[in-house]
Amino acid sequence: MTPSPAFQFYPTDFLTATSWMTPEQVGSYIRLQCLQWTQGSVPADPEKLARMAGCTVETIHSVLCKFDVIDGVLRNKRLESVRES
Repeated sequence: MTPSPAFQFYPTDFLTATSWMTPEQVGSYIRLQCLQWTQGSVPADPEKLARMAGCTVETIHSVLCKFDVIDGVLRNKRLESVRES
């Protein structure tokens, strides 16, 4: 089965989950979610993540709380639940 090129986006949930973030953090977070969707995960290396997200390492450190390390890579559990539904 070919993976879906898109995922469901729930604006209220997203706004609630990111209300404390700066615009740079929000942009980095959504970019990492898009990368996770297309690649299955994102690397656990903060420097590589910062390059992928187009932000600073400091910003990445503030966004990492939204991801869990699973098998040596990072995944956002909510996004994976969307993938499975």
